[in-house]
Amino acid sequence: MGTASKSYQYNLGAYHRKITTANAAAQVWFDRGLIWSYAFHHEESARCFEKAIAEDPGCAMAYWGLAFALGPNYNKPWDLFDEKELKTTLQTIEYALTEAKDHAPDSTELEQALIEAIQSRVPKGLQEHDFKACNEAYAKAMESVYDKFSDDLDVTALFADSVMNLSAWDLWDLKTGNPTPGSRSLEVKGFLEKALKQDHVYKHPGILHLYIHLMEMSSTPEVALVAADHLRNLIPDAGHLVHMPSHLDILVGDYRRAIASNFDACLADEKYHNEHGGDNFYSFYRMHDYHSLIYAAMFAGQSEVALEAVSRMERSLPASLLSIESPPMADWLENFSSVRVHVLVRFGRWQDLLSLPFPNDRNLYCVTIAMIHYGRGVAYAATGDVDKALKERAAMEEAVKRIPSSRICGDFPNKSNVVLKVGEAMLDGEIAYRQGDYDVAFRHLEEAIKRDDALTYAEPWPWMQPTRHAYAALLMEQGRIQDAAAAYKADLGFDDTLPRARQHPNNVWALHGYHECLVKLEREDEAGIAFGWDDFFMVIALMFHVMFATCAIGGIHYGTGRHMINLSQDNIVKAMRYWWLCYVAYCWAMIFCKISIGLFLLRITIKPLQRWIIYTVMGLTVLTGLVFFFVTLLQCNPISYFWDKFSQTGTCVPIDVIIALTFLYSVISVICDFTFALLPIFLVWNLNMSGRTKVLLVPILGMACVASIAVLCRMAYVMDFKNPDFLWATVDIAIWSDTEQALGITAASLATLRPLYRQLAAKLGISTNGGGESGKDTPKWYGAPSTVKVSKRKSLWNIGTLMRTEKGGTVRDREEDYGMGSLQPIRLRDDLVDDSQVEKSDKGFQTWTVSAGGKSFDEERGVPPVPTGKITMQKDVVQESERRSF
Repeated sequence: MGTASKSYQYNLGAYHRKITTANAAAQVWFDRGLIWSYAFHHEESARCFEKAIAEDPGCAMAYWGLAFALGPNYNKPWDLFDEKELKTTLQTIEYALTEAKDHAPDSTELEQALIEAIQSRVPKGLQEHDFKACNEAYAKAMESVYDKFSDDLDVTALFADSVMNLSAWDLWDLKTGNPTPGSRSLEVKGFLEKALKQDHVYKHPGILHLYIHLMEMSSTPEVALVAADHLRNLIPDAGHLVHMPSHLDILVGDYRRAIASNFDACLADEKYHNEHGGDNFYSFYRMHDYHSLIYAAMFAGQSEVALEAVSRMERSLPASLLSIESPPMADWLENFSSVRVHVLVRFGRWQDLLSLPFPNDRNLYCVTIAMIHYGRGVAYAATGDVDKALKERAAMEEAVKRIPSSRICGDFPNKSNVVLKVGEAMLDGEIAYRQGDYDVAFRHLEEAIKRDDALTYAEPWPWMQPTRHAYAALLMEQGRIQDAAAAYKADLGFDDTLPRARQHPNNVWALHGYHECLVKLEREDEAGIAFGWDDFFMVIALMFHVMFATCAIGGIHYGTGRHMINLSQDNIVKAMRYWWLCYVAYCWAMIFCKISIGLFLLRITIKPLQRWIIYTVMGLTVLTGLVFFFVTLLQCNPISYFWDKFSQTGTCVPIDVIIALTFLYSVISVICDFTFALLPIFLVWNLNMSGRTKVLLVPILGMACVASIAVLCRMAYVMDFKNPDFLWATVDIAIWSDTEQALGITAASLATLRPLYRQLAAKLGISTNGGGESGKDTPKWYGAPSTVKVSKRKSLWNIGTLMRTEKGGTVRDREEDYGMGSLQPIRLRDDLVDDSQVEKSDKGFQTWTVSAGGKSFDEERGVPPVPTGKITMQKDVVQESERRSF
C-alpha cells in the first residue's frame, strides 16, 4: 500500500471497486486506473493499470483495465489513430488481452465476463481499419454482461460506453430532437436512468460523466443537471470530470458557473501538467477546458477572463508539442492557437487584430493563419478600409485551401476547413455591408447562419460567436426590427425555431439586442419595462404620502401649528380631523413602502437565509403597522370624538398607550430599516463587479434606512402628545412623520433612477462612463483608439461585435461600448490594473502556477512572451468549493 500512495498526490475521490487481488497496492492502482478511464485521461489510466500489473502480475483485471484504457473512446474512435499509433496500440492491447484471459480462471464470474467481452474489441489477427464490426461485437458482448449483472454500476457504465461509441457525437438529431437513425440513444438513456435510481450512484464518476454526454445533444439537456452537480467536485484532480458539468451550464445559460467549473478544471489540469509535461494526448483535454472557459466568458461579456485564458492556453501550445507526428498533435491542437481571433472579434479589439503577427511556420499554423486573415478582414472593414478587407478576404481563401482535411477544429468532430467556411461568409457579409450592398450583405450573412447551423454538435460550438448576433444587429440598423427581434428570440431559445443545442439562453449580447427590439416595437411588457409588484406597492405608498401631505396642508389652513386658544371651535374640529386623517395616511404609506423595499430585495436575493430575513422583517413591519393603525383609528369612541370633543361625549384610549405604541413602532421601524440597509452588503459582496462599484451600490440599495433618521428625530417629540395645546405642540411630530415618508419613498426609489439618468445623459451627449466602470482611464490592454477614418457611409453597428461606431469618424476599441451600444460589460475587477500581487490577493484573487515546455508560436514569431508563472482569477467568479494551490 505504501508504494501506491507515497508519491501519488492526486485527489481522485473515494470511488473503489474490489477486484481479485491479494496485493493492496495493486488494488489502489486499479482503482486509480478505472477512475482515470472514466475521466477520459486514458494515458494516465493505462499508466496506473501498468502499475497495478507491476504490483501483482497475476491480477487479471489489471490487464483488462490496460486493454480498455488503450482502446477507442467517445472522443477518439479507432479511425482517428494514425498508422504508427494504431500499430503499437494494437500490439499492447493484444498482449493485455492474452494475459487477462490467462489469469481469468482465478477471477470472479463478473470479472471473467468482462475479460471475455473485451476480447471481441480487438480480435487476434485483426486486419481491417474501420473497426465497425469490432465495436458492434464489443457492444453486443457487453450487453450480455449487462443482462446478467445489470445492478452493477461499473457494468452499466461500461455497457453505456460501448453503445455510445457506436454513434459517438451522433446520438441525437439536433433538428428533430429524436435519436439519430440507427443509434441506441433511448436504450442507453433507459438503463443509465435506471442506474441513477440506485444507491450511491452519485458517487460513480462513470455513470455521471456518460449521462451528461448522452443528454447534452438531446432536446432536454437540463435533465442531467442533477448528475452534473454531483460530478462537479466528485473527483477534484480529474480536470475533465470537473469541466464536464459546464457542457450543461452553457446549454442552460449559466455562464458564471461554466466559468467557475472550467477554472477549477484548468487548475487540476495544470497540476498534472506540472508533473508530467504536455507532450501527451491529454493536452487535447487541457485545451478543451481552456477553450470552454473562454467560450463561457465570451457569452458572459467577460473579455478579461477570456483573454487571460487565451494567453495561458497559447503558452501551453509550444511548437514542439504541435510538431509531434504520432499522434498527429497539430491535427488535434493547432486550432486552439487561433481562438484569440474569435475573442478579439467578439470584443471589437480592432487594433489588436491588426497587430497580430503571422506565425513563421505556415504549414504547422495553417488554421491560425487563416483565422488571422479573417480577423484582420473584419477589423479593416469595421474601420472603413474596405480595399484592405478585400485583400484579407482573398488571403483567407487561399489559406483555407492549405488546411489539411485531417485538421480538427478545436473539439472533435468538426474539421477546420469546414468551420472556416462560416467565417468566409461572415466576412463577405461584413464587406458587402460596408460597401452599401445591404441585400447582398444579408444574403451572405444568411449563408453564414446556414453553414453555422449545419456544423456537427460540439461543446463549445466550433464557431465561437453566434452568427445571428451580427445579422440581427444589422437588420435592426436597417429598420427591420421584426426580423431582428425574431433572430434574437431564436438565439435565446424563446421559441422553437432553433434546435436546443443551437440556442444560447441568457447571453448578454442577444438579451440586450432583443430588449432594444422590443422597446422599438413598443412591446414594453415583454421588454420588462412594466411595473413589478415592488413598483406597484411603492406607488400606493406615494399616494398615501400625498394624502398625508394634503391633509397636513389642510390642517395648517385651519390651525395646525398654532395655539389652540387662538382658534375657534370649528377650526379646532377641522384641524383635528385632518390630524386624524394624517394618522391613517401615515400608517398605510409606511406599510406599503416597507413592503415595496422588501419585494425589491427579494428580486435580487437567492440565499434562503437572506430571503427568510426579508420575509421576517416585512411581516414584522406589516404587523406593527397594522396594530398602530387600528389603535390610532379606533382610539376614541365614537371615532369622531378624537376631533370633536365639543358637541358630543365619548372616551379615548389613555394617551400614554398611544405614546408607548409610538415608541414601540418607531423602534421596530428603525430595526427593520437598518436590517434592509445592512442586507445589501451581503447581497453585493459576492457579485462579479469591481470593489468601487460595490461600495457605490451598497448605499444605493440600502438608502431606505435614511428614513430612520427622521424616526429618531421624531422620537424626541413623542411626549408632546400629552400637551393640552395639541395642535401647536405636535407640529414637530407631523413634520418628522412627513419627512420619514418622503425620505423612505425617495431613497427606496434611487436604485431605479440611474437608468433614467443614463438615458437622459445619452440624449444630452453626456458621458456616464468616464474612464471606465472603476473610474480609471481605460486600461491600455483594452486596445488603443483607432485613428483610421471611417468611410462616408457610416454604420451604427459593426457586424463582428455589434459595437457602435464613434461619432466623428473614428472607431474606438472600448469595452464600454461593446454589445448593443449602451450595454455595460460584466467586467472582472478592472480596479486591479495597477494593483500589486499582494493587493490583488487582499481583494479576493487567487494565484496559481502555469508552466509550459518549448516555445509558443508567439515566440516563434518573435513576439515577447506573456509573463509566465502566475495567473489571477477573481474568487467571486468561481464557485465556493475547496480551492487547490500548487
